[in-house]
Amino acid sequence: MMKRLTPLLVLLTLTLGASNASAEGGLMNSTPAQRADLQNTFMKDKLHLDEATMTKIKAINIKYAEKMEPILKGDENQFSKMAKGKSVMAAKDEELKATFSQDQYTAYEDLRDDLKAYLEAKLK
Repeated sequence: MMKRLTPLLVLLTLTLGASNASAEGGLMNSTPAQRADLQNTFMKDKLHLDEATMTKIKAINIKYAEKMEPILKGDENQFSKMAKGKSVMAAKDEELKATFSQDQYTAYEDLRDDLKAYLEAKLK
């Protein structure tokens, strides 16, 4: 399931960037901090994370939002961006897995489609 969802999230991230490049407030116009904050809010609300876990998750989300920034806003073709984005997201997933409890990580995996829809709605 994880192998299926990671490319979907990367593809969503990249296609949102392409489709919203000229839209005010879209992915291309958002900052890494804005994208990380949206992920933080979603994860805290949906996964019911305590403050200690949220502190770690916030650091992970901003770290990987910053790593995605040059990929999202770069001049490379979509295929190259997708490949690089997939690599970044795989590393992020490993850090999340090490931070979450098994139940939290399972819930996170189950909620990825919801996260995708949430980000898409908020970044339009």
